[in-house]
Amino acid sequence: MTNRIFSALVASVGPPRRGTVRAVVHGLVLVASITATPLRAEAPAISRLEEWLAPNLLPMTSPQRSALGIRVARPEATPAVPRPPLPGRVSVPNEWSRIVATRVAGGVTSLQVATGDVVGAGQLLARIEGPEFAQLQRALLVARADFDLAERDEALERQLASEGIIASRRAVASATRLHQARVVLDERRHALALLGLNSEQIAEIEGSRAIQPTLEVGAPIGGVVLDQFAQAGEQLEAGAPIYRIGALDALQVDVHVPLDVAAELEPGSPVLILEGGGAVGRISGIGGDVHARDQGVLVRVALEGTRLGLRPGQFVRVELGRSEPGAVFFAVPDTALTHLYGAAYVFREVEGGFEPVRVRLVGGSGQRVIVDGPLLSARPIVVAGTAALKAYWISEAGGH
Repeated sequence: MTNRIFSALVASVGPPRRGTVRAVVHGLVLVASITATPLRAEAPAISRLEEWLAPNLLPMTSPQRSALGIRVARPEATPAVPRPPLPGRVSVPNEWSRIVATRVAGGVTSLQVATGDVVGAGQLLARIEGPEFAQLQRALLVARADFDLAERDEALERQLASEGIIASRRAVASATRLHQARVVLDERRHALALLGLNSEQIAEIEGSRAIQPTLEVGAPIGGVVLDQFAQAGEQLEAGAPIYRIGALDALQVDVHVPLDVAAELEPGSPVLILEGGGAVGRISGIGGDVHARDQGVLVRVALEGTRLGLRPGQFVRVELGRSEPGAVFFAVPDTALTHLYGAAYVFREVEGGFEPVRVRLVGGSGQRVIVDGPLLSARPIVVAGTAALKAYWISEAGGH
């Protein structure tokens, strides 16, 4: 009913006269208050109303702008329209995480860090005590003693052979035994290196000729402890995990996306993370199977740049863009929009004041909306004080 009354009012006023538009506006407000019906108008009626509410300039001085609390900002050009937010979970890519495990069977004598702690590469994480570690050290010391003896024998027999005291074949045999002893020694060193010992620690065992009681397990990379699998005093088998560490240099967000949406996505498309200080990312992978629980497709988003406050395991909201080839849209705060009879407007800054510009709302959510219209990134628009400008606009039009 309201639409019919609106069209009748517009048709009845005839050519614009002083106070005409003000009368139409006030009449519509009265109708709306009586009928409790939202004011909407057909396109032809809006077109005629815009003719009357279309001064090219709303003059305003700097003191007036300050008094009305008007602030401006540049609209952000974007090639994509965001879809409604979807839930996602922050995780560490496989190439940036490591499982810290014990390479020998033994008991956990101590744990130095816990879940959530930040660790550096090589930092001590745990100590493991067991007979297998002692046996590997003993094998190293035996191999080192055999090598030292073979080295002395080879040097002596080579000297004697050069003086003609012994046959040269004995010197050749000594050289062969030295080579074999060196191979065995390298093998024993490598066995300890696989446990995580570095060359300095192995050399210390060889030099001191002493067996270390516990194996010290260090961090393979710097990062944060994501999981703890073992407890102090627990007996572990060889290969049992102790911790999982993830480097925070690279994070990703795992999102379960509906099938119809996933079919339109492409790797490399931009993505907005609503948490983390407005973190952004790009689609790095789209799963090939459908999750049984929610019938969604797993989409991974690699984060880029600033990601303040984001931590592995955190749940976030993700906006996946919908691109339209050749189209350019603008992201603006929702406070920049004003609505009049079903149409949306922004106020663009011009020399000496502002001008109303009609736009089309095409997407967005929350405090950020996407519009289509004759805007430019270099031309600021009003983002605060739009209500006052709207009243000024109607008042100015009503005076014509």
